Amino acid sequence: MGNLPTSRTETLVAGAPISHNLLNEIQDVIVGGLRAAWKRSVWPMISSGAANVTEAANPAGGSLPPVRKFSAAGGIYLEIPYDEGDTVSSLSFQGYGDGAVDVTVDMVYGSGYSVAQLTLSSQLVITNAPATWTAYSLASFVPTLLSAGPLSIIITANAANFYFGRMLPTFSRPL
Repeated sequence: MGNLPTSRTETLVAGAPISHNLLNEIQDVIVGGLRAAWKRSVWPMISSGAANVTEAANPAGGSLPPVRKFSAAGGIYLEIPYDEGDTVSSLSFQGYGDGAVDVTVDMVYGSGYSVAQLTLSSQLVITNAPATWTAYSLASFVPTLLSAGPLSIIITANAANFYFGRMLPTFSRPL
């Protein structure tokens, strides 16, 4: 799959013939499955069921918006909004640990909210998350066409002191 062009290939004027090169490019877009791609910035909401995750100041200081912090071992379920027909192709985010906390990040999708209805799309295991802001992304990501049901991130920490902020899922859609 390719990406959309960033500029016009050829400017046409009324009555002028269309070149075979331009027609071939149009066919490549249609047949080749080119997709428009974008990232959606998602700040995780604190849900009522996540007593172990609180809003916190940035542990590194600075003027960043408040981040989320695991105050104890446990997990949090974060739903990511999407439009029907989108394909999700990656997820990146920033995390900050204490050098000892281990974290698992799962991206799941499904037809409903029960565990039996969810499918694991990708998983990231962070061992001894360092005490510095670190960029993470889910590797071996299985691009997933979304049609109904939730797209969610499940973050599980084995101890307190893992901070995270904005999630950046990358979506695409056929032209």
